[in-house]
Amino acid sequence: MKFLHEMHEDSFAARSMSAQAARELGIRILREVYPPGSLVPDETQLAKELYVSRTVVREAIKILTAKGLVEARPRLGTKVLPKSHWQILDREMLGWQQAISYSPERLMQLMELRRVIEPAAAGLAARRRTQTELERIRSAYGEMGEGTETPSEFVGADAKFHSAVLKACHNEYFDGLEALVFAGLLASIKTTNPGASENTSSLPLHLRVLEAIEAADEQAAEAAMTDLLRDAESRLMREFKRGKG
Repeated sequence: MKFLHEMHEDSFAARSMSAQAARELGIRILREVYPPGSLVPDETQLAKELYVSRTVVREAIKILTAKGLVEARPRLGTKVLPKSHWQILDREMLGWQQAISYSPERLMQLMELRRVIEPAAAGLAARRRTQTELERIRSAYGEMGEGTETPSEFVGADAKFHSAVLKACHNEYFDGLEALVFAGLLASIKTTNPGASENTSSLPLHLRVLEAIEAADEQAAEAAMTDLLRDAESRLMREFKRGKG
């Protein structure tokens, strides 16, 4: 007989394995290994490929179903749904998307969304931020300055800067978009800021945002964030043209 804590540990392990299996299958769908309209392999095949039990596969499929990626029908199999059904704002899915390469079209769509959200967020942050939140924004900016020579450090600090601005809005709906902005930023900055010179040149634009929020100047914060994102968008466009050339 198993003790209660042992049963709990078994249950936790099964959930963890199902989550890992769902991540692997979700990434395959995002990469279109299983394109929309296709059937994913059956439970037996997936269990062999992923080295898990069929029960774990079934739970993983339930996770994917809840995210709008697949539809499982008895005797018909599990079908990948059209992209219009996907819960692309789901936090886990945004994490999975970091494992795949973003197309130029996808990056531009994310940039369009950021240009709608983030200037308004900067304005609200200027009006509502606390001293603690201002310190977080300032700290992230400082980390950016220290990480210009190391792209991975700069990317992380840049993402923290934008996340801190969103948090300073005190708007729970903006909080819900934080993961989306974070994912879009991480994906785009790898293209727009491949080296130290690009990192250094973007610092003054971030400083303007910081100073406007610090001064509680809502209009200046919106304008500064608009300029920052306009610069990032132009960098994306240049890189895309260079890639085609």
